[in-house]
Amino acid sequence: MKITKNKAQCELDAFLSKESSLHDLDIEATRVISVCTNTEIIIDDSEVIDMCKTVQDMTDKARQEDRLESSEKARLKLSLMNDVKNIMDSFKVSVDDTMKALKIKKEDQAILMKMF
Repeated sequence: MKITKNKAQCELDAFLSKESSLHDLDIEATRVISVCTNTEIIIDDSEVIDMCKTVQDMTDKARQEDRLESSEKARLKLSLMNDVKNIMDSFKVSVDDTMKALKIKKEDQAILMKMF
């Protein structure tokens, strides 16, 4: 799966690349931005913060979280599919009856049906 930058990230990157005065911000300005945007910005012991690196780190972290979430969703779908198969085999019921008994949502049923 390829994760690409969204429009806002591209606009921010372009803005930061044009505004050289924003590349390095002092710690107090960085803290204000962090609080106002409710964004975790790691502040080390240096006197200035490299905002370009900070934005890249935040983007990388978001991508990693997206990958983990996608991986978890795939694992849950596979687990549910196996549960449906086990119920079908154990009780000799159809896939439709099994999904109805488990009260699986219609949109999830469509996804599961593609996996069978």
